[in-house]
Amino acid sequence: MYLYRGENIGNRERLTDTCLRVILSGDSEKIFDILPHIRVLRSNRLLRPLVELLAKGRLEQKVAAAAALGSLGDPECIAALRKAYNGTGSPSKRVSGALRSAIISALGEVPIPDAVQLLGEINRSDEARDSSKSRRTALVIGALGHLAQQGVGSAESELIHFLTDEQPANRALAATELSLSYWHRPDRISGALLHQLFDLTCDCSDEVCTAAAAALLSLAKLGNSRAEFLVGHLPLGEPFPLEEERY
Repeated sequence: MYLYRGENIGNRERLTDTCLRVILSGDSEKIFDILPHIRVLRSNRLLRPLVELLAKGRLEQKVAAAAALGSLGDPECIAALRKAYNGTGSPSKRVSGALRSAIISALGEVPIPDAVQLLGEINRSDEARDSSKSRRTALVIGALGHLAQQGVGSAESELIHFLTDEQPANRALAATELSLSYWHRPDRISGALLHQLFDLTCDCSDEVCTAAAAALLSLAKLGNSRAEFLVGHLPLGEPFPLEEERY
């Protein structure tokens, strides 16, 4: 059974046709409404019209198209997302910021190494004096975390680089995303990475110390015995409540 707005629309093909009509209408609000359907359908029939909307639409249509391409998760969309991002050099920060954020988030939904590569390029290409760089970097780290959760190994490698970033906020966020990427496989995290997190509990930034300790604690609660051992040796004033209910 395939539902659209709470009603049984029939078969998969009919739901795909409905989503296609919404995309072709260019109604950005309705496109956001059908994102869950696009994520379930993953129909390649939706790829070309979304790519065209991303290339030729108005700002709100481009943002919706980027989000929909992320939901579609088709590896073929990477080239279109790259082209769209490279074309965001608008004088208007609002225009550039909205679309760039949508594209970065979309890349986090496409679990292939090419998405990781483009995220790395985006982060490295941003000018240091750009006032919105810190937000974009945070979005990049979040997208990499999502990819790492989906088992894209190169995403984890990129996140590990952020553990030594010069910005404390980036180190803290990377520690959090790395621990979250192992929530469904806590025993698969390497001993080397666990020790990197442990070392960060002595970071010069309290924000980083707290994030690293919380990352170890979450892994310990999930049943990782090595993380539990390290939590017991954290250089903090008060012990963590390991006896709390595991989740």
